[in-house]
Amino acid sequence: MPTERSTRLSLVLNWVGRHERRLSSLVFIGGFVSDLLTFTLLNVSLVNKLFIVYISLAILFSLIGHISLNKGREGVSKFVRFLQVASPLIAQFFIGGLLSGFLIFYTKSSTVLFSWPFILLLVLVFIGNEVFSSYRTHLTFQTTLLYFSAYAYAIFAVPLVLNTLSTKTFLIATGVSVVGLFVYCFFLAMLGWNRLREVIVQTLGFCALITSVVVIAYVGNVIPPIPLTLKEVGVYQSVTRTGEGYVLLGEKTAPWYSLRARTVHTDTNASLSAYSAVFAPGEFSVSIAHEWQYYNPQTKTWERKALIAFPVSGGREEGYRGYSTKGALIPGKWRVLVKTINGQTLGDLSFTVIEGVPREEVTKIR
Repeated sequence: MPTERSTRLSLVLNWVGRHERRLSSLVFIGGFVSDLLTFTLLNVSLVNKLFIVYISLAILFSLIGHISLNKGREGVSKFVRFLQVASPLIAQFFIGGLLSGFLIFYTKSSTVLFSWPFILLLVLVFIGNEVFSSYRTHLTFQTTLLYFSAYAYAIFAVPLVLNTLSTKTFLIATGVSVVGLFVYCFFLAMLGWNRLREVIVQTLGFCALITSVVVIAYVGNVIPPIPLTLKEVGVYQSVTRTGEGYVLLGEKTAPWYSLRARTVHTDTNASLSAYSAVFAPGEFSVSIAHEWQYYNPQTKTWERKALIAFPVSGGREEGYRGYSTKGALIPGKWRVLVKTINGQTLGDLSFTVIEGVPREEVTKIR
């Protein structure tokens, strides 16, 4: 005779099994929100360790779920039934945590313009949880999502290991991710080939599509240059390096909530300086460039007027400081893009140059 406790457990497992898709979405949101609140408080080294733990646990519980579901749902023990129900949800929680961490670092490493791919991905995830209801199809969906998470982590981690950021590090990250995918599929086949056989082609097809999209995004400079982070950027009448730091002399700026476009007053023959502080971890070394662009009202396009590069070294919490100076500024709309030599944009500063005497000048020391 089944005990009252076992009967209750069976009812709970059956209820969870019936609502697995909705619970999966809720658990995904839980992992996403919880880490969205905590990742911002950790340094890069701790975040890297946390990413490793999350990926390892997501892979572990995905494999456990695959093994248990391979046994079928009828005539299995309550423990196996528990694993069938709980493992996919736990894996989904850690995948949600990974994506929230990546969202933080990808958006911190660039302007909002470059965050849209992740927003689109999250929408597709929630749609996928509703559309891919059967286990076979869900296996494809979860493997694809897990591959994307591992790929995003590799793009983040390889530069940390090599202490530099370049096309070479991206290609290494891509190679490591693809090899990791085949190793993971090998274990899926060893632990349940009959289930995997029916979806292996479409699973690899989706992963190949993701690889292609990410490579195209990299070539188009859509992927932010993580783990670099733009801490500060501004335009000033002058920037001088002294023993105390960088002395910034510029006009008083409007409050952050102001909707007015930033204006800078300068004489026709005077120059302006762009100052930026870029955070890079540890012994990281990379070159950063300031690209000065002028908006041509006749052609309605942004025209490059100067590209000034300087090296950046890691380790300073407030960011490695650097500046560039541009003369012969035409009155009108300008912007300075802070980017890597490879063309990946960290951030930008837009302003309008007006001919005249600077107003309410203030001095800052950085």
